[in-house]
Amino acid sequence: MIKPIQTIEELDAALYWRGKHAQAIRERDALQQRLTAADQEIDDLRAELKAVSLGPCKMIVGDELP
Repeated sequence: MIKPIQTIEELDAALYWRGKHAQAIRERDALQQRLTAADQEIDDLRAELKAVSLGPCKMIVGDELP
């Protein structure tokens, strides 16, 4: 069972750590968004690279192989 907060100091401490926890969650969510965006960019670049690697080279005359 959780003991109720009884003093001003306990309340201040609880509010302080609640704020720290909320800040940590916001930072975690922002980092997750950045990670998701970076993963998507990597996937997009890999797809573009694969398309370039498999296609004929337009810079070399006579390279019209499939």
